[in-house]
Order: sequence, then structure tokens, then C-alpha cells
Amino acid sequence: MVGQQNLAAFKGRQNPYLVQKIQTASKEKLILMLFELGGQSCANRNREKAGRVLTELIAALDFDHDVMAIAFFEIYRYALDQVQHNHFQMAGEIFGQLAEVWKTHILKN
Repeated sequence: MVGQQNLAAFKGRQNPYLVQKIQTASKEKLILMLFELGGQSCANRNREKAGRVLTELIAALDFDHDVMAIAFFEIYRYALDQVQHNHFQMAGEIFGQLAEVWKTHILKN
């Protein structure tokens, strides 16, 4: 699962308010935060950070109990390929679409 300390490290400096927000967030909210951070990383053309976000998202997948895990894995893998080839616009669009779907269908329920 997404590590709260890992997400804080992605954000950079240890902002105590951000650390508190991350530590108290639900698993679903942490995933949304990663989607948003991935989108920001692509907008900044930060290949390392965007790649780390995608690696964390892949690591959070539960292939044993989540039938959607394979679908998300394929999306994350494609986005990672886009990042590695400096296609930040496409990867950023993927993060944006994932964030919108996540807000609409996961966080609303």
C-alpha cells in the first residue's frame, strides 16, 4: 500500500501540515494525492519524480484481491513508458484522467 512517509518524501521538504494531511488521509485519498503529484511532476517535466509516483502506484496494487489491478497496472506501465520517453504531456493527461475518475467514482462512494 502507499506509504505515507513515501508520499511526504515525494513532496520534498518536511512540511508538518503536509505530513499531518498525509498521515491522516484514507488509502483512497492517498492514491488521489499520488495522481495529483504525478500530474504536477509531468507538468514540471520531472522524470524522476513522475517515475517514482508510478512505481509507488504499481507497488500499491493488490493482484490477489483486486480484479481491476491488472487494468491499472497496464495504465501505469504505459504512463511510465511515456515518462521514460519524455512524453510528459501524454503521461500528465493520464494522471489527470485517473484523478478525475478516482474523484468521481471512488471518493464519492
